[in-house]
Amino acid sequence: MERLLELVRRFPDLQTIGQYETYLAEKYTPEVVELYVNALLAYMKTNMGRSHYKEVCRYLRRVIKLGAREKANEVMSFFRREYRQRRALMEELDNV
Repeated sequence: MERLLELVRRFPDLQTIGQYETYLAEKYTPEVVELYVNALLAYMKTNMGRSHYKEVCRYLRRVIKLGAREKANEVMSFFRREYRQRRALMEELDNV
């Protein structure tokens, strides 16, 4: 499992983390949450549009399911401050 965690750390995109989350979350939940948070922040820097925002919110829900609601709320607050001009993002965040 440690080798798998290291592999995911080397390629920390949302799809990779999501693919291996079920295997890693049992033993490494805080690490998986941190990987998600960093990947979400990086993803939002380079992607715009409602479909991307829906994907971000889907992964935020996964972070919440991992028991890290506070961390998810922090990320949502950051997005609301940093990207307040993106109306579609604000609408999607309201649905989380």
